[in-house]
Amino acid sequence: MSPKPHSFDFDKEIDRTTTASDKWDKYKGQDILPMWVADSDFQSPPAVIDALQTRIAHGVFGYTHAPDNLTDLFVARMASRYGWLIEPEWVVYLPGLVCGLNIAARALCDEGQTIISPSPVYPPFISSAKFAERRLVKAPVKLNQAVGCQIWMKRKNNWMAKVACCKCVTH
Repeated sequence: MSPKPHSFDFDKEIDRTTTASDKWDKYKGQDILPMWVADSDFQSPPAVIDALQTRIAHGVFGYTHAPDNLTDLFVARMASRYGWLIEPEWVVYLPGLVCGLNIAARALCDEGQTIISPSPVYPPFISSAKFAERRLVKAPVKLNQAVGCQIWMKRKNNWMAKVACCKCVTH
């Protein structure tokens, strides 16, 4: 079942400069237009607002757990979409992306190994290497008209041989 399309006004301007917004306060007074992906300046969709209002209405805010069928849905989605066959017990829920990046950097890369990350990228991908005390190599993303964006791996002076121990690629 596909979601119902909703009409949405993407042209509605919302002034976030007085809302304690990290994105807008960081560049206050500068001639910079921040274009953050995870902090858009669009109003949330009506379905999200309605779901939050329903949740808020009961007035009790405690810790929650994933719905019983979420893991099965996730496992099925990974198989149908990507051909990945994963076991339900491999699925671990985390409170957010950033802690997941930091855990992955430590779990997938041993001390002394290198993390290769596309660049530009969401800053926590870069900082996860630093926090895990792993070396970081930034691989520039270049636009290729034939295939779209791709990671550009420079081979000058056999640099890939120097990071051959790398087994963690953040993407």
